[in-house]
Amino acid sequence: MDASSGLSRGELLEWINTTLNMHLHKIEETASGAVACQIIDMLYPDTVPLQRVNFVAKDAYEYTKNYKILQSACLKNGIQKNIDVDRLIKGRPQDNLEFMQWLKQYFDKHRPNREYNAVERRAAAKGGREVTASSVLQPPAARLSKDSSRSTSPSRVGDNLSCPSKKPRVNVFVPPVNTSRGEQEEQLQELAKKVSEKEGVIVTQTLTIKNLEAERDFYKKKLVDIEELVTKEKENGELTVAQLAERVTAILYAESNSLQP
Repeated sequence: MDASSGLSRGELLEWINTTLNMHLHKIEETASGAVACQIIDMLYPDTVPLQRVNFVAKDAYEYTKNYKILQSACLKNGIQKNIDVDRLIKGRPQDNLEFMQWLKQYFDKHRPNREYNAVERRAAAKGGREVTASSVLQPPAARLSKDSSRSTSPSRVGDNLSCPSKKPRVNVFVPPVNTSRGEQEEQLQELAKKVSEKEGVIVTQTLTIKNLEAERDFYKKKLVDIEELVTKEKENGELTVAQLAERVTAILYAESNSLQP
C-alpha cells in the first residue's frame, strides 16, 4: 500500500497548501472539487479549463459543475477513477479525506518534472486569487531563489513538492463555523422542503376559502329569490299554497354552474 493512502488530514492539508499555495484549514474545503481540478491540471497541463472552475463555490449546484470539469479531464487523460460526486459534495470529512488520499497517491505516481505556478494558473478562475495563501507574494520559483542562496536553477514541481515545507507559515484567520458545508446544504434542503409544504397548505386553504365563498353566495341568492317570491305573492295573492311551495322548492333545488365540480 502506498504511504500516501494513509496520510492524515493535517498531512494532506499541508500537501495541498504547499503544492497549490492555498490556505485550506479543513479537508471538507476540498468538497467543491476545485482542488482536485488544479491537481489534475498540474499533472496534465492544458487538459483542464481552469478558467471555468469555481474556487469559491458555495452550494451543491456549483460543486457539481466543478466535478463535471474534473470528470471530463479524467476521461481525457485516461484516469480510471469512479468519483462519487453525490457523496463528496455533502462535505463529509471521511469521504473527502479518502478522495484526497487517493489523489495524493495518484499524484505521487505521476509526479511531473516541470515548473508550475499554481497562483498564476488559477488567476483567471472565479475566486482563484481569493484562495491563495496570504504568505504568497510572488511565484513559487521566485520565492525559492530568494530563500535559498544555494539554488542556481529554476525549481521543479518534482523537487519542491516531494515533502511538506518546514518553514514557518503565516496563519490566516478564518471565522469558525458551527456546521460543515454538507450539513448546511442538508439544512437548506430541509428548509426548502418545509417551505414547499407550507406553500401547498396555503394553496389548499385558498381554494377551500374560494369554494366556501361561492357556496355562501349561492345560498344567499336562493334566500333573496324566495324572499322576493313571498313578497310578490303577499301583494298579488295569485298562487295557492301548493303552487307557492312548488316555486320555493324549485328555487331551493336549482343548481348553479359555479358549484359544479
